[in-house]
Amino acid sequence: AAKWGKTVGNPQTHVRNTVGNILFAVANGHFNPASLGMPLKSVLDSSPIIVAMRGGDVEAAQREYNKLAKLGVVQAGSVRDVYALIEESKELTVPQFIKKLMDNKAAKFMKKGVEGTIDAANRAYTFEDDAWKIFAFNYEKARYEKAYGGTLPDTFPNDARNLDEYIATIIRDTYPNYTMPPKIIRILRRTPLVGTFVSFPAEVVRTGIQRAKITAQEIKSDNPQIRRIGYARAVSQVIAHSFSVWMMKAVHALLGTSPEEVEAMRELVAPWSQNSPLIVWRGKDGKYNYIDLGYTDPFSMFTKAFYGFMRGETFQEGLFGSTDGFQKGLVEEILSPFISEDMVFGSLLDIYRGRTDTDRPIYSRGDARLTKLRKMAEHFFGDLQPGFVKNMITVPYKALAGITDDYGKVFDLPTHLVSQATGFNLKSIDPQQALMFKARLYARMEQELRYEMTKVAGRAGTVSEGELFNTYEEVNAAREQLLMGFRGVLLAGESMGIKRGEMFKILKDAGVAQKRIPALLNHTHVPMKIDTDMLSRYFKKAGPDAPLRGVGEMRKRMIALRAAEREARKKAKESR
Repeated sequence: AAKWGKTVGNPQTHVRNTVGNILFAVANGHFNPASLGMPLKSVLDSSPIIVAMRGGDVEAAQREYNKLAKLGVVQAGSVRDVYALIEESKELTVPQFIKKLMDNKAAKFMKKGVEGTIDAANRAYTFEDDAWKIFAFNYEKARYEKAYGGTLPDTFPNDARNLDEYIATIIRDTYPNYTMPPKIIRILRRTPLVGTFVSFPAEVVRTGIQRAKITAQEIKSDNPQIRRIGYARAVSQVIAHSFSVWMMKAVHALLGTSPEEVEAMRELVAPWSQNSPLIVWRGKDGKYNYIDLGYTDPFSMFTKAFYGFMRGETFQEGLFGSTDGFQKGLVEEILSPFISEDMVFGSLLDIYRGRTDTDRPIYSRGDARLTKLRKMAEHFFGDLQPGFVKNMITVPYKALAGITDDYGKVFDLPTHLVSQATGFNLKSIDPQQALMFKARLYARMEQELRYEMTKVAGRAGTVSEGELFNTYEEVNAAREQLLMGFRGVLLAGESMGIKRGEMFKILKDAGVAQKRIPALLNHTHVPMKIDTDMLSRYFKKAGPDAPLRGVGEMRKRMIALRAAEREARKKAKESR
């Protein structure tokens, strides 16, 4: 039920479904300059389903539809829904058909009551896919019949017994088909531990591999016309996979958005958008806006992996991301669609940890019990609320209330309505709020590293000078890496117009020690300072017979730690 609410029950999913199918059609060469201005009837009029329906023979049309379902081209359903959509669109060109499909059906759903809404959403989700696949089947069959010149061969590839079977194989292998994922993916989508929506990315990978195999097979054909189909399919795949990147670059050229502004936005947006192809611009009100093209692009999982690798400052960081978590690498971007927790399990795990997977606190340890329970419930039901509730009630309410979330996302009603109508993930961002979120994360990680140092230094039991020296070196190196990651965030804030004084206040409010802020703003690493206060607290807590209370033990530890500090300061000075 939770998955249904987030997908089929979400009006924006229907728009994304349409946009995603456009790019699958592009990747297969089913769109070209000639076909764009061609009315759909020229492709669909030859379909036996359309012919039978126009002749009033609904049973014959349903048999033809069932035939396509048996071939695995469409889902088993009612032919009337698909035919109604096609008939409404038969005189339209391909771009007009896209616009027709992208009409947001949310209002129509909501007029029908709960049961009617569920039924309408399910039927829409089915025939949005089926209409595309009928179009693709007829388009593919027409170009193959033309390639064979009216004389069909005795045998077809992939052990197909006739042309229909072979074309059906192409459509099944190049458009998402949720009966086709391998066994491991079917297991993952049923487990509560990982993979809420693993089927779609798995289908993107599967269809990509199969499309490449079909393309290679076509290019090797003895028939020159089929070779032309193969070359067209090859070029179309390059266009589809790079479409979002080139669209992003073209729009930035028109808007005058600099690469520095785009990179600054990447540092401040939510983690799942940082490596997406982003269209960034600054509004008249001074706020920055962006469109996450990866939200609607089915091939963005490859684009994100590429950007994740290219944005790494080292080869290792490009592969695995930064150790501080500020930067996601290639491996995480590839694996995250498959290994993220299931919605319900992930939400319960967040409650158990007291933090979300992006490290936002759900409740404070000092909260009263009833307050904790209320915050837990708000988090759980907020995560699982159906998409239509979020998009039609929650977000509009936040927009009217002028709310900005932890990431700095500004809830704006006109922006939200545009997103719902087009399927594009259009957002505004408050740079100060986004910097505050990142600064809190930095302050917490800095505090944890200092705790690791004091935990060893203040150990009541035995600790050697070598262990103290090595721990200081490890913690200091980790703090330097943390600063390097956070430096990009600070530079992003500067690029977006946050003044130094404002930045100082944000860092202070986020919990960064005031005495360390000037060096932080100058992007200067200062080794951890050792003082007697660090050990005094542990000395008082230690039992009378603990090694820490031994004669001269505190002095010995302080000497070792200060030697490590001097060495670190010397290295820091040499590296400047």
